[in-house]
Amino acid sequence: MSSLYVMRPNIKTDGLCHLVKETGLQDFTIAEIGSFAGESAQIFLNGSAKKLYAIDLWMPITYNEKSERIGVRPHIAEAKFDQRLETWLSEGKDVVKLKMDMMDALSHVADHSLDLLYIDAEHTYEAVMAAVRAWLCKIKPGGFLAGHDYSSYHKPVMKAVDELAERFGPPRTFGDASWFFPVTVEWVHVHNHKGVCCVNLEDYENVWITP
Repeated sequence: MSSLYVMRPNIKTDGLCHLVKETGLQDFTIAEIGSFAGESAQIFLNGSAKKLYAIDLWMPITYNEKSERIGVRPHIAEAKFDQRLETWLSEGKDVVKLKMDMMDALSHVADHSLDLLYIDAEHTYEAVMAAVRAWLCKIKPGGFLAGHDYSSYHKPVMKAVDELAERFGPPRTFGDASWFFPVTVEWVHVHNHKGVCCVNLEDYENVWITP
């Protein structure tokens, strides 16, 4: 079987389109952690992203037997992504494919350079929070921390987003289960030692839990 699971059929594209529109961003820079076949990347590029970092392992380490049955196949997804990438580059779009762990990708993205960070990788509480802690310093104040799968089907993701909401107010949510928080100067100060990027998660946790 060579079919590929479609992450974003037509009925699930509107929510992400609405997210991009509601941010008000134009000519923005985004990092997407978890790109799969490039469906959401296409939406971001259609929404006037000027630079997109696509970060994904494209490896089966987080996929289970159920995922295989419904067609979640990383190698096929990567081939589809590469097809899209070839088209994007031929159109002059600035898309950087980073096939690596999200922690390794940190060195490829400058601090305070992102208008939008979109997290849609491993759907565990620990993975979502690790992404937030490590990558928040890459977002400009005035940018947006966002992601996917805020739904009862992915309770660990909901737990992580709800924990953020306890500190920073409710997220804006969308029909495709996307979500975002505006990133203020206060966010950067609380989470990044007054703007200095911290990637040591043990030290970062000390900042994270400080009232």
